Amino acid sequence: MAKMSRSIKVETALKNLVYATAFIGFLSTMEHAGILYTAGFLTLFFGSIYLDHRHIFIPRWILNITVLMFLAITFIRINPENIIVPAIDVLLLLIGMKFLEDKKARDYMQISILSVFLLAGSTLLSLDMIFLVYFVSFVIVLSAVIILISYVSEDSTLTLRVDILSRIIAGSLTIPVIVLPLAAVLFIILPRTSYPMFDFFNRASLSASGFSDNVRLGDVSQIQLDEAIAFRANIGRIPEHLMYWRGIVFDHFDGKAWQSKESILADENDLPALAGQRLRYTIYLEPSVHTTLFTLDKPVFIAGKSINRYDTLTYSTRNAVMKTIRYDAISVLSGILPEPAINRDVYLQLPGSLPKIEEAVKTITRGIHPAESIRAIASYFEDNNFTYSLKNLPVTETPLQDFLFIHRYGNCEFFASAMAVMMRIAGIPARLVGGYLGGYYSDLGKYYAVPQKNAHVWVEAYVDGVGWERHDPTPASPEAYSSPDGRGIFFTARMAFDSIRYYWNVFVISYDLQKQFSLLTRLKWTFNDSSLRLSLEKKAIAYIVILLITPALLYLTLRRFVFQRKTKEERLIRHFLNRMHHLGYEKKPSEGLEEFLGRIESGSTRAEAGTFIREFQKRYYHDRTVTAHDAAMLREMIRLIR
Repeated sequence: MAKMSRSIKVETALKNLVYATAFIGFLSTMEHAGILYTAGFLTLFFGSIYLDHRHIFIPRWILNITVLMFLAITFIRINPENIIVPAIDVLLLLIGMKFLEDKKARDYMQISILSVFLLAGSTLLSLDMIFLVYFVSFVIVLSAVIILISYVSEDSTLTLRVDILSRIIAGSLTIPVIVLPLAAVLFIILPRTSYPMFDFFNRASLSASGFSDNVRLGDVSQIQLDEAIAFRANIGRIPEHLMYWRGIVFDHFDGKAWQSKESILADENDLPALAGQRLRYTIYLEPSVHTTLFTLDKPVFIAGKSINRYDTLTYSTRNAVMKTIRYDAISVLSGILPEPAINRDVYLQLPGSLPKIEEAVKTITRGIHPAESIRAIASYFEDNNFTYSLKNLPVTETPLQDFLFIHRYGNCEFFASAMAVMMRIAGIPARLVGGYLGGYYSDLGKYYAVPQKNAHVWVEAYVDGVGWERHDPTPASPEAYSSPDGRGIFFTARMAFDSIRYYWNVFVISYDLQKQFSLLTRLKWTFNDSSLRLSLEKKAIAYIVILLITPALLYLTLRRFVFQRKTKEERLIRHFLNRMHHLGYEKKPSEGLEEFLGRIESGSTRAEAGTFIREFQKRYYHDRTVTAHDAAMLREMIRLIR
């Protein structure tokens, strides 16, 4: 028996939950949908809530004609490079317009199905970590929608007490309790193709990058202050002065900008003899408009598909990086790249006459050996108090000359460009290398997170008999690229969240056929090892028991504390009936309390029980809330029944 409480129409609860499913679907695709379609959906969504409240509905024939018009527009927009986004746009409008009509049970089901398509479509564009939140929320809400639709389809006018309806909705949680663990198991065991079947759909919006495939002096954007992560490297700690992430080599300078013109494809087996510490690591590269792959300087191997290797010891993909990708690499930590011979004309190219710079170089290098000239040019920046800055950079017709002789401050592009040009004037072949410097190390995930703002360029100078030597004239130390300002609680929290994102990339985004085979192979080796078999059998039994018991315990807990949670009134009646049962009186299921009271033979027992029943009914049938004081008083009455 339960206390009378406020009632609610089941269709009203269903409508609210269907609105929730649609909005979750919208949130999952909002980043990719066109702004007009986003605005259109929000207008229809909130407009329909207002119209629903006023019981105003748009005729179906008007909505059907409008839908056909938008379908025609979408068909025109679709092309092989852009399929999913137009489909998502039209789905948003379809859902919004469905809300405007007079809805029946089938309409709620149709809106829910369209919302499922919307959520599924978002995975073809991006599978970011937030999708897990959307997915779990969607499954929980959709489970309740499915249950309530079955009630509304039978009787659209059905009204239930809030406590009963809440219990029905809570009971629907058994569906996600079963579905979500099963989905995780299926994710692990379902066969995968070696190439993503729907990858051609993936045309996610690409982020801007601090890295660029050309270097233009004075061209500084907010990207250079952007903390967004460019890539993550699964590798142990390495010395900060060796954390140069090689990307692209620039060989041609026109006076204002550097470009890569002479790099050619190289044989994968044609590798230089490098001396230094050899490291194996894994890179998780975020989406970008570029094709460049980044590696620790100097890379000797990259494992992956559709990867080009160049004679400058750089690598790239054949297409822009449309989604987070994973590749394994091996590098030798060395500041020298041996190369027996080069095309000196390419690396001595200059943009015409630079008389003032030429005069300065002659003064700096007069009478000294080329190797000493490199050190003298590098010392020039230190001796003349050049400083690092991203503000008010020289943007003139002669930016390099103004940097050297007027401003004496600039970013890494000015320092590296000035050094390379001065070396070329001195007859020393030189080039720029673009990539990143440093990174933030996560002690939790054991990886480096390299932000966009760490984009960097440095110089490689060619020394006969040695090869290409790395030189970095930029006065900002490597530590400045590895230690953010104010390492405090906010940075710690940020790196903790980034570690979660990293593990999402490792275990979800990068889970492919190769990892699946690797997992199966390790399991096979494990079970074939007789020395481990006994302990593994015990562990296996324990894991199986845990896997079986955990869902059962979870279900029983939900059933005990959520699905079958008793009200105060129900608990008091149960307490009273248990007391009477102890005294030898059993209430029949069909009996009311007054009828049950009439069967009690003992006069004193009947009187004490009657006192309880009268006090209880005063509160229950007069819609009075049973307070804690009332409950204590009624329990005391039950205790006094003899």
